[in-house]
Amino acid sequence: WFRRHAGRPCVFEHVFLGNQCQDSSGQPIAGGLHCWLKFYLEEVRGTANYLGYVYNVNPEDGLRDHRFISGKFVWDFEGCRLVKDQGGFFVGTSPEWQLACGTIAFFETANPELAQRSGWEPWPGARGVGYTKDALHDGFRYRHVVCCDIVGKGDQAELVLCTSFANFLGAARAPEADADTQELDRVQSAMDIARKLPTWLVAEGIALVEGSPP
Repeated sequence: WFRRHAGRPCVFEHVFLGNQCQDSSGQPIAGGLHCWLKFYLEEVRGTANYLGYVYNVNPEDGLRDHRFISGKFVWDFEGCRLVKDQGGFFVGTSPEWQLACGTIAFFETANPELAQRSGWEPWPGARGVGYTKDALHDGFRYRHVVCCDIVGKGDQAELVLCTSFANFLGAARAPEADADTQELDRVQSAMDIARKLPTWLVAEGIALVEGSPP
């Protein structure tokens, strides 16, 4: 949590304090800041401004959940006015709880086999090594995201934690509704796609028979 690598902020600074990052075009943006207490203190100082809620899915459910905030904000950091288009965090949780969640996630995803046994799914959107795990709490669904990176080479290579945060997914659904969408939510491997794609192309009328050109 507290080691810096290649001049970058440590993961504690990134998650709990926030830092300046760059988007895909090289523009400075707010990075991290996944801690409600830090954001509250920045608002009190007048250095952060919440611009409104942003929920990728089920915004009505999000507005009913008083434990989690997902929205856009601006943050004055070292003389720069940084924007975060979407940031989210639980409200009222302790730093100890957040540290514990991130630590457990890191050890549970130390390798692909362990991650699978622990119920984590690979996250293709991660810059390094990323996994997600969905959880239910008091009628709402959340997705825990953990990202790591490999630093060093050869015998000196090691896996380090980069970030740990949560996303809001919506209200909990009945088990049968979850079963209907579980296959759609599952990340498909290249082997899965190669096995299922021919049948899907025929079912959708894109191909006449399996193996024929579309």
